[in-house]
Amino acid sequence: RTVFVLRERALDKFIVPWVVCTVNAFLWQVLSYTGVTESFMVWSGVTKDASQSVVLSTALGFLLVFRLNRVAVRWWECRGTWGMIVAYARMLTSAICEHLAHSPTQRDLAVAWIAAFCVACKQFIRGEGHNISPAELAGVLPSRELDRLQQAPHPPLFCCGEIRHAIQTGLRIHHDDAVNSNNIAASVAWSSISRHLETSIDALIVNVGGLERVRASPLPMVYVSHLRTVLLLYLLCLPYIIGPAWGYFTIPTIFLTSFSLLGIDGAAAECESPFRKNRANHLDMEAYCQMAFKNILQIMIEAADRERRERAMDE
Repeated sequence: RTVFVLRERALDKFIVPWVVCTVNAFLWQVLSYTGVTESFMVWSGVTKDASQSVVLSTALGFLLVFRLNRVAVRWWECRGTWGMIVAYARMLTSAICEHLAHSPTQRDLAVAWIAAFCVACKQFIRGEGHNISPAELAGVLPSRELDRLQQAPHPPLFCCGEIRHAIQTGLRIHHDDAVNSNNIAASVAWSSISRHLETSIDALIVNVGGLERVRASPLPMVYVSHLRTVLLLYLLCLPYIIGPAWGYFTIPTIFLTSFSLLGIDGAAAECESPFRKNRANHLDMEAYCQMAFKNILQIMIEAADRERRERAMDE
């Protein structure tokens, strides 16, 4: 099934040089048919033995594989980072529902900002941080809070600040009571809970920073530029090297060779920064946000059920 696909191959990344190389092979065939190439004696020493191209093609293969391998590492790093964001959103929501049950208003507010963080992270990493659709956070944040979020220079960081503020406001009630009553043990316990929740918030900030690092640090241009220059020159010269031996098979050979080598470079270019929308090989961040929302909703429902059962038992 993966062989007969078009959209997933990202042909738009390399179709222009692919066509140029194929047309160049066709041009050589025309020149050869008309006898023009026979007058270029400079090629005579090369065309007798085309084995020289094997060394260059092998070197190009290694360079392309290195480029593709680095991109694969970057792609998987981004996927793992998003997995950590969803995981910390789950852990933070679960801990908030447990430790802020005494303050429903601040609990719900903190959880709402956790959900908003996932959406804000998705939009921000795409360069659309100020274009968050109200439909994505309908029922999560009121329009006034959504406006504040979109106006923030760094929306994910703004969400983390709101999460932290809601948590500290909710915990301050019990912490102040413990301090006023000289209950040192309770004060230490609430401080420990606060530090634990702060750790999860810090982890969210670290992970969104990891996504920013990948987006802002592509493979050095000197490497990419040199590789593509050598690759294109090799493919353009190849018909004149193998043509006398391959004859009419030169065109399909160049067609397939160009597709193979340029396709590897195109795959690397496609997945180097996998954050765009509607690209088959990019991260499905909408699905990650939906998964986070489902998990948050499940945790909230289960916490409410536990609270209801406890109240029933007390009565």
